[in-house]
Parts: sequence; C-alpha cells; structure tokens
Amino acid sequence: MAARLCALAGGMLRLVHVRTCDPPLRAPARFYPETLGEAAAVLEEALLAAWACGGPRATTAVVDARRTDVARAIAWQAAAWSADLIVLTRRPRLASTRLVWGSVPDQVMRQAACPVLAVPPARSPRSLRARQQGDPP
Repeated sequence: MAARLCALAGGMLRLVHVRTCDPPLRAPARFYPETLGEAAAVLEEALLAAWACGGPRATTAVVDARRTDVARAIAWQAAAWSADLIVLTRRPRLASTRLVWGSVPDQVMRQAACPVLAVPPARSPRSLRARQQGDPP
C-alpha cells in the first residue's frame, strides 16, 4: 500500500523496521530476539516488494527500541525524516484485546506529527488460493 501511494505521488519511500530489545534484568547488556542481519533481511524483502509495485525511490533503516518504545521510535523516525504519511500494518486482533493492551498503530497515531494510515496485512497468495478453492486458509 505504501509503495503504491508513494509511486502515485512521485515521492520517496522510507521503509523502517524496528528491532525490539528487552531491557536487562540486572546486566548492562540488552537482549535482541532478532539479529541485525535478520532485521536487514526483512527490509530487503520489503524493498523488493515495493519495487515490484511500481518502483518508487526508497531507503531503509533498522531502528533499535525497547519493546515498550516501538511507537515512539516510529514517530521519531517519521519526524526526523519529515514524512508526509506513515503507513503501518495493523495485526488482526479483537477490539477488546486492543483496548486492554493497545496497539502500535494506535500509539503511533497519537504520537506522530503526520497522518497515519493503518492497513490490514496483505493476504498471502497461498491463503487467497485456498479461499478461492473453498479450503480453509
């Protein structure tokens, strides 16, 4: 969605992946469940998908943030880059779960200085084929 919007507007796309870390219990080190290489691979795959949708100019960034500060990191990146729009994927969750636990897109909407578009995740080709054939996804 972001790549299509950016291509239509002739803008520059900035793909950001937030690599979360857990705060240390009693040590100065941090634990990252995802390596920097894995985070970069996620961005590389997203960049290839963006180029396949019309080829907007794009840059990437891996940002480290505590698990509780993901929304703040996204809003800060958008402000530092003077973004016109933030596009996020909203995971399918029950409204009651989002109400109790919140969601990153909801938090970004409250913290960002620019508009935020939260979209549902794209269906994989496999799940679309299964629905067309009447199989459960």
